Amino acid sequence: MPIATASSKLLEPILQLASHYDSGADDDSDSLRHQILSAASLSDTDFTRPDARFPADHFSSVLSCLAEASGNPHITLRLAEATQPRMLGSIGFLISTSETLGQALHILEDYLPILFQGAQLELHQHGQDMQLQLLFEAESVEQNVVEYFLACLLNWPRWLTGRQIPVSAVEMTFPQPENLTTYRQFFAAEVSFQAERHCIHLPASYLTLPCVDANREMHQLHKEFADSLLSKTGEKKALTAQIRSLIRQQLLTQGEAIRREQIAQQLGLSLRTLQRKLGELETNFQTLYDQTRQELCLQLIQRGQLSFGEIAFQLGFSNQSAFQKAFKRWMGMAPSQYRQQLAPLEVSSAPLAGRDNTSEISRESKAGGTVEALIPSASTMDSLIQQLPTKLEKLNPFGLKTLYRAAVYGKSFNLKHLAEITADPLARLMIHLWPAEQEGLIKAVPNQLEPVEFCFTCAEIQDYLYQQLGVEQRQKYHAQLGQVLFDHLPEEPILQSLSIALHHLNQSSISQPSIDQPHSVTEWLKTALSPQQLYRLNRQAAQQAQQQGQFALALDYLQQAQTVFSHCSNPVECNQPSLDHEEGHTLWLQQGQLHLKLSQFVEAEACVQALEKEPLKPLQQVQLSLLKARIHQYRNQQSDALAVLLQQQIDLPREDKDQLLFLLYTLEQIQALRQQVTYSESMKTDDTNTDTNIGSDKAENDKIDINEDAEIRGADSLELRVLQQAQLELISLLAQQQAQPLLSACAISQMTLDSLQLPANDFTCFAFIGYAWVASWFCGDYELAQHFLQQGLQQAHQQRTAESTERGLANTEDVFANQELIDKRALSSISAELRYSSQIQHWFEPLPQVLKQLKQIANSSNKAGDELLQSELRLLMHQVALVSSDQSLSKALQRCDKHYQQMLPQQHFQAARLKESTVQLIHYLQGKALLPAEARYDNAWQASALIQGALLLDQQSLWPQMYQWQARLENELPGYFIISEALFCTAMMRLIQSQQEQQLSRRRQRIIEQIESRFELWAQHCPENFSAQLILLRAEKASLQQQLNSVGGGYEAYVFDKSGEKISSVQPSDAAALYEQALAELEQQARPYHKALAYERYGHYLHVTQQPRLAQFCRDEAKRLYQAWGASAKVKQLH
Repeated sequence: MPIATASSKLLEPILQLASHYDSGADDDSDSLRHQILSAASLSDTDFTRPDARFPADHFSSVLSCLAEASGNPHITLRLAEATQPRMLGSIGFLISTSETLGQALHILEDYLPILFQGAQLELHQHGQDMQLQLLFEAESVEQNVVEYFLACLLNWPRWLTGRQIPVSAVEMTFPQPENLTTYRQFFAAEVSFQAERHCIHLPASYLTLPCVDANREMHQLHKEFADSLLSKTGEKKALTAQIRSLIRQQLLTQGEAIRREQIAQQLGLSLRTLQRKLGELETNFQTLYDQTRQELCLQLIQRGQLSFGEIAFQLGFSNQSAFQKAFKRWMGMAPSQYRQQLAPLEVSSAPLAGRDNTSEISRESKAGGTVEALIPSASTMDSLIQQLPTKLEKLNPFGLKTLYRAAVYGKSFNLKHLAEITADPLARLMIHLWPAEQEGLIKAVPNQLEPVEFCFTCAEIQDYLYQQLGVEQRQKYHAQLGQVLFDHLPEEPILQSLSIALHHLNQSSISQPSIDQPHSVTEWLKTALSPQQLYRLNRQAAQQAQQQGQFALALDYLQQAQTVFSHCSNPVECNQPSLDHEEGHTLWLQQGQLHLKLSQFVEAEACVQALEKEPLKPLQQVQLSLLKARIHQYRNQQSDALAVLLQQQIDLPREDKDQLLFLLYTLEQIQALRQQVTYSESMKTDDTNTDTNIGSDKAENDKIDINEDAEIRGADSLELRVLQQAQLELISLLAQQQAQPLLSACAISQMTLDSLQLPANDFTCFAFIGYAWVASWFCGDYELAQHFLQQGLQQAHQQRTAESTERGLANTEDVFANQELIDKRALSSISAELRYSSQIQHWFEPLPQVLKQLKQIANSSNKAGDELLQSELRLLMHQVALVSSDQSLSKALQRCDKHYQQMLPQQHFQAARLKESTVQLIHYLQGKALLPAEARYDNAWQASALIQGALLLDQQSLWPQMYQWQARLENELPGYFIISEALFCTAMMRLIQSQQEQQLSRRRQRIIEQIESRFELWAQHCPENFSAQLILLRAEKASLQQQLNSVGGGYEAYVFDKSGEKISSVQPSDAAALYEQALAELEQQARPYHKALAYERYGHYLHVTQQPRLAQFCRDEAKRLYQAWGASAKVKQLH
């Protein structure tokens, strides 16, 4: 019989706690850490393995070891408090990313064996009592193990939900100890021993609480991994867990009956095999189906968001009658009776309009050491809740009514505001609330000059009072509070005060009118604000939230505005002028954009689908196409995104030949327009207000009729043409990512041509900077590139200035549109500067300056909140930093890992790119990973890193395969510095191999000379970045020529100063002089691996030419530099 095992992740919190009790013995074998690992039958090496496991029956010895060292027999209870779910590996991440506490606990039912084989959790609900029963397969299990897991079941809900979840009772089967105080204090509940089972009881209503780290996509990824782990453990529950998960998933998404054939197919089994395997587990499909439907049914009822008919449909019942019968069989009562039992204790889980927005007050008060300090202990809180009905009966009617109003206010409340609502003096309110204060229900917030701020002593009291109010009464109180708080708002309110007022104003309008009083909601709305005012206020809050980077909050307010808008769109019901129907389309577009920022792709697509059914104006059609393309882009569906945009940009050529002709045509047009602008500027008088933007000059001088051109291109307005610039910008970026540089260049050329004919706009800087890349990379016209680069950077600076100014302006009438304009301008400027730093700047400025610019762009993109831009920036920064800074590989790896974790939740594709490029290269150089046996091209980032690793680690078997990658690299990342680095590496590979083969084919010689000529051109414009590599290439070539004894037909190798002038020449036969020149050049730069490589190759040359002492010196210097860099694998090679 296989031995039950436990995950080594259980030991991590134990070892952390043990560090506080370790005696600090000199001998590691005497340390508490060593004792604990020995008790688990693990070595240090075993423990570091991510999949390490130890015998489950050793866990009690581990806990005993800790208890003995600490001198505390109940240390397991404290240990459970320190055991966070995320410390437990895959199962911890799986429950943390669950949507609700109930879902997390149900997952533990199936997956607890991953953590501890032989342990099983079962959930049983009886009315409002939820029982968490802990079972063990072993005939006897030690008490400390049981206590630990029960204590974890008490504490994990707190880590998952961010709230203290009170338990009503705890049961254990062990004999009762003499002193129960420790257990009662810890669990804050009655603890019974000699019970029939190990069990924790808690109110079922808490299972609806959301998990703070809920994430559907990550949850699914962790679930798939957990399924594989469960299968590996050989657990019988592996198959049943998969089946229950599939049933639950299909019920929630399809809402129809599940067929066992479907499940079998998804599991890759035949129906007969599935039934046989379930029979071996002493169960069947129908039992699992029934159990899962029952669990899901109870959760849906507890949430209180669906009618019984909707629940029946969701669970796949053919009609409501069948659902009623099934429920009575499950629970022994009708669904309505069950819901009535839950109602008094229901925990609110409403969204924005119903949530407590006074958390801002709590945080503000915390600075004075107040509200949080008033929260009672768990045992005191439990006692308060139990005595609450009796305490409330002691209050007079007016005091009780005031307390109900305070509960609607929130956890904290202001007596002055309540006094305005009731029209009573402040002193009278204090008198009537004094009994509630005496009963311990409320407390004054300390450190106040005037005691007007109060808070409930615990959130459960406020929740209880709020739930006692009827829907209409709540709405009435919310409307009154909202009116008072709205009246107190300053002319330009900040988000904090605006949020509190809107919480009540929105809450007064979200519920549906009752059957008896269908117009009651509308009447209360009128007493607070008109629908138009409420609509504008929500949009104002959305704008401020977005400005602060709180995109989820901004989306909540926009959705509230959408709700009010639908009310305002009917002027008969609203008795107010209706809002523009076009504004409704704008709302959908803005919501879609925010969903996208939050990586909520399904919701963003829902907005797109809603808009596709509407008759949109041309401007909104373009906006919709951009939104659709962005959704595809965020999902890494780059080709689909490009196809969406190309459907509207029909003028762009698709074939390579046509694209080259298009580039030549636009080059002629751009040159002609540029000459006209230069002429017009020279004809201006001194008193003319000169516009620095050439596009503005063109428009002002009426050289081209914009309206006529717009008519030719089918555009309805200047605004539409500007928005089409946004389409072209995205096409250029997507085409580049799809390795279509010619299409990217065509889009930029069209943008530039349009920008020369339009007034300056948000995309002018991107067009001009992009065309600097086209002019330098495709046309080889560096003078033209410099011209457009200067114009583009100047325009980017002007946009940044305008953005800073506009962010400080007062809110306009259409505040959200104003914010959208600011954000669009900021992103366009950042995108343009990123294009400049990634594809152009290194041709003209040293790499440290490029890295500095990238860091500045990163700061700006963080404020803008664009995950795609940030991810691309991080990829680029790490690649450039690796070759242009003196940071060690270990430090570079730490930064990469940090950025990788930040990118993983929303940009996992780009995170993977970072891991397989820079991170993987560092692992190769540090010896943490071996280079592959065969070279495989996945993408340009990965391929360039692999090329560098293969050169530095001298893996010559991979080199010939890499020679074929040049075209793919340049297509995918045209103009990027890492491509020039890859070209340098492949040229070095060819020269080194030729030296070993002592022959140089004509084809190889031609390729080397082509690369050399490109480096010569680049070195003329920026010697700091390219001259050292050029000289090193020529040194290798001279070494090869010397070996081949071909001294004739020499060539000149140049070194350039910073202005690009030639300052010396060296004969090719003198390889030593060229190596010396390269080293002298590299001494002025922070290029660690180039310098080490130069010494390494120089040493090889000296060894070949029989100069052993100098050769050894160079090899030692190369080892020293590689060692300082952290390339331990390379150092090992050189020994």
